[in-house]
Amino acid sequence: MGDVARKSGLKQLFQTREDTSSETKVGLLSSFGIMVSTTISLLQAIRSGKAFSYIPLSNRLVPQEAAEILNVSELYLNTLLDEKKIPHVRTGTQRRVRYKDLMAYKERRDQERSQLVSQIVAVGQKYETQ
Repeated sequence: MGDVARKSGLKQLFQTREDTSSETKVGLLSSFGIMVSTTISLLQAIRSGKAFSYIPLSNRLVPQEAAEILNVSELYLNTLLDEKKIPHVRTGTQRRVRYKDLMAYKERRDQERSQLVSQIVAVGQKYETQ
């Protein structure tokens, strides 16, 4: 997108409301910058041949999709769902997992793993110095 087109688009964006405050303008520009940055990253991934997926945050995933994202088996994912470690809902006979809940679980899991690795390293260093 050229500078002229970009400026024109931003000008139209701000002209939609004459009473747009400077805070709102900064927020809109920030959001615009994030969108441009994300689009550039996406195009670079496509260009380099990397795989990617588009998943809306509100989307509900079937267990197979959720298991693929976590890189675990569907059987293990079902165990996590049974143990209520990941919130889910049932639609008919099939379970659905919200993407947001799946990512929250993944973040918790990754933090726990990181803490365990730190503890193992600390123990290893303790015995190494003795």
